[in-house]
Amino acid sequence: MRLFLVVPLVLLSAAALGETGAARTERGAPRGVVRGFVRDAEGGGPLPGALVVVRPLPDGAPVGAAANGDGLYEIGPVEAGRYAVRVSLVGYASVVDTLVVGDRPVTVYNARLSPASGALGEVVVTGRAGAVAQDGVQTIGPADLASVPTPGGSGDLANFLTLLPSVVSAGDTGGNLYVRGGTPSQNLVLVDGAPVFQPFHLLSAFSAFPEAVVGSVDFYAGGFGVRYNGRTSSVLDVTTRSGRTDRVEAAAEAGPFVVGGIVEGPIRRGSSSFLVSARRSVVASVAPTLLGRDVPISFSDVLLKLATLDAGGTCSATALYTRDRGRVDAARSDEFGWTNGLLGARCLLAPSTTALRFETNASITYARNLSGTAGAPERSSDVYLINFDLDVERATRFGRLRYGGFGRYTLTSYTLAEPNTRVRTDDEAALTAGGYAEATVALGPRMSATAGALVSAPPRGMPTVEPRGRLSWSPGGDRGPAFTASGGVYRQSLLGIQDERDAGNPFTVWIPPPLGTVDVAATHALVGVSLPVGAFRFGAEAYAKRTRRQPVPIVSGAAQFTTTLTRATVSASGAEARAEYRRGAVYGFLAYGYGTVEYRSPDGSFGTILGAPVASYRPPHDRRHQVTALASVARGPWSASARWQFGSGLPFTQLIGFDDAVLPVGYPDFVEGATTTRVLFSRPYGG
Repeated sequence: MRLFLVVPLVLLSAAALGETGAARTERGAPRGVVRGFVRDAEGGGPLPGALVVVRPLPDGAPVGAAANGDGLYEIGPVEAGRYAVRVSLVGYASVVDTLVVGDRPVTVYNARLSPASGALGEVVVTGRAGAVAQDGVQTIGPADLASVPTPGGSGDLANFLTLLPSVVSAGDTGGNLYVRGGTPSQNLVLVDGAPVFQPFHLLSAFSAFPEAVVGSVDFYAGGFGVRYNGRTSSVLDVTTRSGRTDRVEAAAEAGPFVVGGIVEGPIRRGSSSFLVSARRSVVASVAPTLLGRDVPISFSDVLLKLATLDAGGTCSATALYTRDRGRVDAARSDEFGWTNGLLGARCLLAPSTTALRFETNASITYARNLSGTAGAPERSSDVYLINFDLDVERATRFGRLRYGGFGRYTLTSYTLAEPNTRVRTDDEAALTAGGYAEATVALGPRMSATAGALVSAPPRGMPTVEPRGRLSWSPGGDRGPAFTASGGVYRQSLLGIQDERDAGNPFTVWIPPPLGTVDVAATHALVGVSLPVGAFRFGAEAYAKRTRRQPVPIVSGAAQFTTTLTRATVSASGAEARAEYRRGAVYGFLAYGYGTVEYRSPDGSFGTILGAPVASYRPPHDRRHQVTALASVARGPWSASARWQFGSGLPFTQLIGFDDAVLPVGYPDFVEGATTTRVLFSRPYGG
């Protein structure tokens, strides 16, 4: 930990000393960056998606940038001179001003926007947000969550994600989301920079991120940069919003599935705030009346965020707790569920004395899975994660440079007590550390390339290198088509093991790589295009993923969870097309996705069924076709929306019969009646 604190700070100091020289071009003309925060003039919170444009006076070509989830934007480097500035966001009154850029490395321009006069209800934040990815990342805002019909009282991130053609949900219950062939444990989910393991609830339309707490979300279905590490499939980077800094507000919601409330307000007026959100499911109580059947599921979540902000940055502390319990089949007594606990601190600093922008995160995360008899589960799995990382970014005359480091300490343990087998327990600790660097270079006025690498020391084996890159080309500027290509190598050392034959049961055992093995490794390749046409925006993307050494349980004819693993090579490929329409209060979205996933055994066998080896199969998230349509309209305080979705069939493992297995009671002397009925499986996912 000391190493990863000291090294980046040394780099920060060295880079700061070199700022004066870096602020000049080869011709000697002074250059610098324009940077600042865009915030709400009333509530004080950041305004993601706000567009900041500077234009050299009297008649130069404008350049601009959009504010990120923290409201931070950065433009440049730009030459010294006098500029006109315009800051705009839908639903807010634009700010127009002038700005002088001198020979300093950074020129700070912070803006506060006031809601436009006559604006009613929720402010709609547009810009990069929406259902069409741009430059390889899809930015999601609260207005996007609100546009999707939900069984709750307000929008929810999980409900929005299942709308996307790149995401497969295996059912209405289970809380599992599969992204382009990857498993749920291969998705990296961050909450204000802190990793969380299972933030999705048992009812797949709900997560720990309701519309009321979401500031902005960046979703990468693949091809993400070196900043993100430790997972091989996708990244969901959630920034929760800060509370109001001007006054205390409270709200409550009640629906047929959840009830909840939120309270927010200033700690110190104008500079610091708190936000508390809590929700609890009521579906178990109302389902017999509304649905005509029992739904024995309960879940809850609580989020607390403390935030402070000033002209040079923002710091926050976030605490999250979730709890899920329930049964997939109301007629069975087996219960399963999970618990998440998270405590994290994050600082984003952009001082005016240096062109450096850096972010630091420290967190402790806990997750517990259980499955079996209610009150006395036979299976349990616990994982603790201590995480620290530091990310540094700066503008150079050639483009942008990003570098940083991280350290993670993980403790895992599990207990498995299955019928006809002895109890298995294990616990292990692992330390992972690494660093990365990435450079973005302009190849022309409309093209840029990003290349970088991540070096990490996994718990077992030799240090590894993960090269990654991206190419972007916008021949028509902001109003024309944008082409992107990205790819790289991704590794994962913390493994989440599920037996996917156990339909709807998301029980996961978290373990480091078994002795004698190395990390899971995946290769991504993606190409995409997006095109704005008036109120429409179109996008298409094709992808190919290949994952090596992915752990899967050995298959057998008996239905029992096992951590006896083999390794699979996973091939996933597909394409998707999306069209989005947004004009005023009317919004529409249409998407189609095609995908294929196949597991193959390098040594020719995943196990033996009915005396024959199993060499390959298609997993239960291998969905060929998925079509989604969405329409919504808002008028004053009223809104209406409709959603239709089609998905082709999913593979499942068929049953071939039952037998009576002898329990190991009184062995070697057989005890009469010491048997239990077992389920026997056919070949995996043949149905």
